[in-house]
Amino acid sequence: MSKGSVIPPVLVLLFGIGVLAASAGIRPGMLDQDPGPAFMPRICGAGLILLSLYLFFDREPHEGLPRGGSLVKVIGTAVLLLAYLNLIEPLGFPLSTALFLGFEVFIIGIRNPVVLVAAPIMLSGAIYYLFRYGLDVALPATRLFGVLI
Repeated sequence: MSKGSVIPPVLVLLFGIGVLAASAGIRPGMLDQDPGPAFMPRICGAGLILLSLYLFFDREPHEGLPRGGSLVKVIGTAVLLLAYLNLIEPLGFPLSTALFLGFEVFIIGIRNPVVLVAAPIMLSGAIYYLFRYGLDVALPATRLFGVLI
């Protein structure tokens, strides 16, 4: 195993340990059957540690970092995600999610107009409806032309 191929598993291992350490201070659940708010961070931390072990012992050769068009897609997705995170409060969940999904579909190379427009709108609406009315979780709403959507 080369020196460069050891760095990613070690970084993932350290991040997993950090997640587990950060979740140690989270209060336990209130009921006997309640896993509490620390459950998911602990699962994620353990998963990252297992992933790091897999990466460390994986002997398959890999291509390395993306290059060319793939690198542009990765950077475009990262920029788009940052924009989404900054626009979710002012634009609301449904509109910002529909815009994010539409642009992301465009970045990955799909050019069908129905997929670019209709699918993000329907998926964003379905997710909003599920969380708002099915799970009773409040998400940032969209104000368009003074009307709450």
